[in-house]
Amino acid sequence: MSPTSTSIELVDYSPTPQTITQPSGIYPKDNVIPPQIEDLQPINASVNSFSAEQRGSPGKGTTAIVLVTVVCVTMISSMLSGVTAVVLPTMARELQLAPSVLLWPISIYALTCGCTLLLLGSVADVVGSRPIIIALFGLPKVDGEQKNIFSRLKDEIDWIGIAMGSASVALLSYCFALISEDTGKIREPQTLGLLITAIVLIPSFIVWVGRQEKLGRPAVIPNSLWRNRIFSVICLGVFITWGVFNGVESYLTLFFQDVQGISAIQTSIRFLPIPIAGAIANVVVAMIVHKVRADWMVLAGIALTSIGALLMCIIQPEWSYWACAFPALFLSPLSADALFTVSNLVITSVFPARTQGLAGGVFNTIAQIGKSVGLATSAVIAASVTEHSRYREKESPAALMEGFRAAFWYLFALSCATGLLFTWGLRGIGKVGMKRE
Repeated sequence: MSPTSTSIELVDYSPTPQTITQPSGIYPKDNVIPPQIEDLQPINASVNSFSAEQRGSPGKGTTAIVLVTVVCVTMISSMLSGVTAVVLPTMARELQLAPSVLLWPISIYALTCGCTLLLLGSVADVVGSRPIIIALFGLPKVDGEQKNIFSRLKDEIDWIGIAMGSASVALLSYCFALISEDTGKIREPQTLGLLITAIVLIPSFIVWVGRQEKLGRPAVIPNSLWRNRIFSVICLGVFITWGVFNGVESYLTLFFQDVQGISAIQTSIRFLPIPIAGAIANVVVAMIVHKVRADWMVLAGIALTSIGALLMCIIQPEWSYWACAFPALFLSPLSADALFTVSNLVITSVFPARTQGLAGGVFNTIAQIGKSVGLATSAVIAASVTEHSRYREKESPAALMEGFRAAFWYLFALSCATGLLFTWGLRGIGKVGMKRE
């Protein structure tokens, strides 16, 4: 089996528990790694599905093309997100955006990505990754012709589950946007009806995918994934962490331009510590990930990011950039970068090869949705505090700063809560990223 495979291995499911050797670096004790008994639930895949494991390892050319494609896509995504964040106040003024949708240009990308990631992943499982990705010439061809594509798309994808999950997240974000403009709107029939619908869809989704899995049918997110404590804790933590990082970045932009009156160009220069710190964090984590316990590494990143958020809670508009804003910017990406690296290594350690692709897809989906939800909830708090501030002019820098400060305190509390979650949930995880024979 190729260690570089990223798809789900199609194997026959045995109803009896199987003994799985615990990966090195997880729960080490006296240098003896005890075997675990794990009830492997079937991951329902079509007999017509295929996997990269069914063919030989990709050549150097294919690997290089895939890596360059992923790097370029990530770079473009990060660049567009950064540009949108910096020009947000200017965009809001020129397009006359209402305060309720001020952060939507930032959060809509994460919301759309999160709602469609599992859909496109499910489609790729049916038709193959080659037709989905633009760089067709760099991917290996599928062995054999894929037949009955449309019939398989209909039968092998959990369309109802995808629709229920996406609708719930989209409706929640929309309701948060309405409430952020005026908290009184929560009592309006339209808002209340949409909010109740979004909330009811959450348990309905859980019941639906559980039923699908029990009947041996496709389930977009099988409930059996959440039986792994470490994975569940990491997903919840990354949901909050990505929301905190995106929220801090967005409100720093608004602080610089709407409170301090700095231009977009000057704001972009002040944001340079974020990519620099992110690059340094990734290099450092890559060098020490196999030497330091994963929980310690993640907790250290969260502690540093929490300090950055705390600095923005106490900052004053007249203070120098170097007093609080610079260290806050430099520290803000550390928890997200450390957690992302460790989380991917943990997924490959605690899951068998046949479920790593599915677990990775769920992980990235939750991360993207966390960005949107984090922004939406912080926007409700900021708008509500600004509206109830003592200042008559609600769009004045002083009134806006009241709301921004409340949002920073909210994000700081979330970051601290994530640290407590990981202290409990990742206890004894040990080291990850160690080479295994």
